Amino acid sequence: MRILSLLLAMSLSGPVAVAAEPTPLEAAYQKEFAFLSAERAALESRLAKLQAGRETAVVEAEGLLSTLESRTIAVGLEGDRLDEKLDELEREADGAGEASEALAGTLLAARTSLDRDGFVLGEDTTVFDAQVSQLDRALDEGLVRLHEGRSIRRTQGSFFVEDGEQVQGQLAYVGNVGVFGVSDASAGALVPAGEGHLRLWKEPAGPAAHAVVDGQMPGVLPIYVFENLEKRIVEAPEKTFATWIANGGMVGLVIMGLLVAGVFLVIARTVSLFRLGAGADKLLTKVAERVAAGDLLGARELAEKGGRSSVATALARVVPHVGAGRDHVENIVTEALLAEQPRIERFGTPILVIAAVAPLLGLLGTVTGMIGTFDVITQFGTGDPKMLSGGISEALVTTQMGLVVAIPMLLLGNLLGARATRLLDQVERGTMHVVNVAEDNRPGPEPIPNAAK
Repeated sequence: MRILSLLLAMSLSGPVAVAAEPTPLEAAYQKEFAFLSAERAALESRLAKLQAGRETAVVEAEGLLSTLESRTIAVGLEGDRLDEKLDELEREADGAGEASEALAGTLLAARTSLDRDGFVLGEDTTVFDAQVSQLDRALDEGLVRLHEGRSIRRTQGSFFVEDGEQVQGQLAYVGNVGVFGVSDASAGALVPAGEGHLRLWKEPAGPAAHAVVDGQMPGVLPIYVFENLEKRIVEAPEKTFATWIANGGMVGLVIMGLLVAGVFLVIARTVSLFRLGAGADKLLTKVAERVAAGDLLGARELAEKGGRSSVATALARVVPHVGAGRDHVENIVTEALLAEQPRIERFGTPILVIAAVAPLLGLLGTVTGMIGTFDVITQFGTGDPKMLSGGISEALVTTQMGLVVAIPMLLLGNLLGARATRLLDQVERGTMHVVNVAEDNRPGPEPIPNAAK
């Protein structure tokens, strides 16, 4: 029993550990495990070093980046400053260029003006010092000319008289804008004849010329003011009505023909309206009195003897029908008005047509003249303005002619039209007045006897 219990206790307590040597597989596993553990430790050590180095590199990179950003900002500011400086230099260069161009233009004008009078300023140059020297000389010479321009200079010289003969005499230069000349043949104000020559002006100025040459100064100088002696002064031809029409060309002649026709029509219409309206009020009064008195025959005779006025003609048509019924008489009045209307409105439409056509003809002349001007420019260019003056004068004068004709024709046509309208109204009112007088004086029906009586 005690043995059985002991065996049972041993079976329950498990096997008994017995020391034994590891197998080859276990030894290999342990060796590999030890190797891997060593590698892991080495890698962890290396990773720690790398993380430490990365943090150091990040700090250094951030510091370098901050430094670079500061340098970039400084470089940008320096670039902006340099751009502003460059813009300022460019403006200064532009100003210097403009000043140089202005100086060159001033020298050119001075050279043109002074060389014309015989003063040689020098050749054109782009050297600044030479330009300044020339400008100083030009200013000095300009002051001399300015002093001369404020004085009267007397000298011997020649000039051309009316017949083209060149004579010798005394010249008195009034500044640089006028000259008087005195010779044995004639005296007066002088004008440039071209290329430095002078000729006598057409306006008489002999006493003033003698006074200026003798050192006296009259109160009023009849002088011809000019710019220089090189440009020949051409006296403008005297403008007359004939030259005005001639400048208009063929279109101008047509417009003048319309003007003559329009004037004739206006006069004819005025006379016609005067005759058609003459004595209308007196005749209406007399005819109305006869009609009121019941003397229709006498009223008719007055109307027929009233002449060729519109009121008389209309009354002569209406009076014989007075008393024939209101509607019938009003139809006669309308017929009389329609019969008189052509006489009253005669010549009215042609006048307004002329007023409308004249500006169009002026526009036609303008177009024709400009076409002629462009033809001349095509053939000869624009060097000589005299060759262009013909077409330009025709282009402008015809428009002027058209307006000169159209404005009075339109005004007179409307005034005469208003007079004709008033005359028609007078005829209508007068005839209806006579009709109304006749109706008012017509005897009424006899009263009906009282049946009660």
